Amino acid sequence: MEQLSSKNAALKLGVSTQRIRALARAGRLDGRKVGGRWLFESLPGNGRTTRAGRPLSSASAWAILAELCHVSPGWIQASARSRLRRRWKDPEWVFEALLRSEPRSKVTRCRVLPADLPRVRREKGIVPTGLSAVSGEIDIVAAGVAVDAYVDDKTLRFITGRFHPDMSSREANLTLRIPSHPWVLSLSAAPHAIVAADLLGSSDSRTARAAREWLRKLIHG
Repeated sequence: MEQLSSKNAALKLGVSTQRIRALARAGRLDGRKVGGRWLFESLPGNGRTTRAGRPLSSASAWAILAELCHVSPGWIQASARSRLRRRWKDPEWVFEALLRSEPRSKVTRCRVLPADLPRVRREKGIVPTGLSAVSGEIDIVAAGVAVDAYVDDKTLRFITGRFHPDMSSREANLTLRIPSHPWVLSLSAAPHAIVAADLLGSSDSRTARAAREWLRKLIHG
């Protein structure tokens, strides 16, 4: 499969190379570093060119998802919330806004011993998302052994200290996300809207497509 450089990926998505690298570091795009260079095998939306413009702030991105989860986004001003409410009923705008937004989380991808993954899942403070939280309402096969979850900084330090993950492995089986707005951390699992949003940037076209359809149904109620 052809691998794209940061420059070529940026051209396909209509954003800057700096933005592409930021999305990759945040886990929003599936890429890997080889010799100090980011390489991408596929991109969300089958390379659909996006509109130029200022990326949505992480606070606003979380506010959109909060609205879809019937949670009041008290961290943004009423005027900003009103503007978002006029836009978030348009699924195509939501897809693009979430894909191009500032990173909603600081993402750590690593590998632990497969035998340790069930123990990681049981740790306090783990909030499953992505393929780790897929339900029968979305046409995606749930993750077999990998774990994808939201955590706070303290939980991340605890897990890395206890399980000694390999941070440089190209075969990561553990994805830990520290959200910029922590309301999701109070839940036992990420709500459907957040799960779908975390799968939008998947390099697997079927997964990304199913995530879009799931979000579309949530937007239309």
